[in-house]
Amino acid sequence: MISYIYWYETVFDTFYTSLKKRQLLVYSGVFKVYAKMYECGELDSYKETDDAIYTHLLRSLWNNSKYESTLRELTPEEFEKYNERALKIEESDRVE
Repeated sequence: MISYIYWYETVFDTFYTSLKKRQLLVYSGVFKVYAKMYECGELDSYKETDDAIYTHLLRSLWNNSKYESTLRELTPEEFEKYNERALKIEESDRVE
């Protein structure tokens, strides 16, 4: 079952990204207050966090009708970058 907070956040994100820089939506009432709180990061405590620690990078490339996979340990800089970014990743987000 999808939590209501996640669903509301997804709906808000969809509206926000599709209508960004357009004066098509005007917030009023309680929604205006929560929109401002969301932009300021005050609602981040409701987001789920990823407690996993990422230590290796698996890269699979399609080559001549088969996958070639390589596994390597992350450098200290990559370790910091990927583990910091993972705290902010949601299920619907894509990884570069």
